[in-house]
Amino acid sequence: MGLNADALKKKAETIGSRDSLYFKLEEGRNVIRILPRSLEYFSKAGDTDFAFSYMVHYRLLDVDGYRKIVCKQTSGQKCPICDYIASLEDKTKAKSMRVATSYMYNIFDYDSEKIKVFETGPFIYEEIFKYVVDPDWGDLFALKDGRDVVIEVEAISASQKGKKNPYTVKMTPNKTDITNLLPEKFDEIIDSLRERVPAVHDDGFYLTVVEHLKKGTLPAPIKKEDNKKGGSVAKTEEKKPPVGEKPDCYGLEYSPRADKCKVCTTKADCRDATLKL
Repeated sequence: MGLNADALKKKAETIGSRDSLYFKLEEGRNVIRILPRSLEYFSKAGDTDFAFSYMVHYRLLDVDGYRKIVCKQTSGQKCPICDYIASLEDKTKAKSMRVATSYMYNIFDYDSEKIKVFETGPFIYEEIFKYVVDPDWGDLFALKDGRDVVIEVEAISASQKGKKNPYTVKMTPNKTDITNLLPEKFDEIIDSLRERVPAVHDDGFYLTVVEHLKKGTLPAPIKKEDNKKGGSVAKTEEKKPPVGEKPDCYGLEYSPRADKCKVCTTKADCRDATLKL
């Protein structure tokens, strides 16, 4: 029995939940289609890449809300965090804090029949890139006669818990037409995903992070509290600010998934300030 294109198209038009726009790999076979670039944000610098790339610092402070900080080098500026890491005499520590590159793609997820954002590290990007530059594979991202990306994620044993699952990246040999699976004005949906592009913060934010890294402390509104077992955990301040009053984190760390943002009265305004390019 063939696919019911009309039914899939109708289902795809229900896209709208911000919390479901990220594609996550699952164990087993993951099949996606990388969509054409969005001129709204993928080509700001006139590049011709199929992914949006940015530089990022991971888990510097190891607390929720500060695990992922966009490096200022992303916008061609000098980064105070990078300067601090370069000044460290402990090169092992410096290496563990070095900046990484992250890649974002607009994709069509066959399982959910939705347009989503897929974010990966260099490995998946480089594996796809090998096919992109090989002329024998043609235009991989054409809607009518492009090819799907298949990412096989291997399961790991309980004893390997905490380690990354091994995976492989391949391109399907057969061409497929996905035009009937996409919702109307799908290009506008792709352009709307620009809100997912991480924002570079102002200088004050980075200087504050560096000061906390030097002192080994946690920045507000995140504080360290002892748990019942005697250890320490990072806890996000969830107190709702008075109407009209902006919290200390305003414009720095908005996330639609964060509990503190869900109850905050300045949420919409803060979102625009945080996501502003």
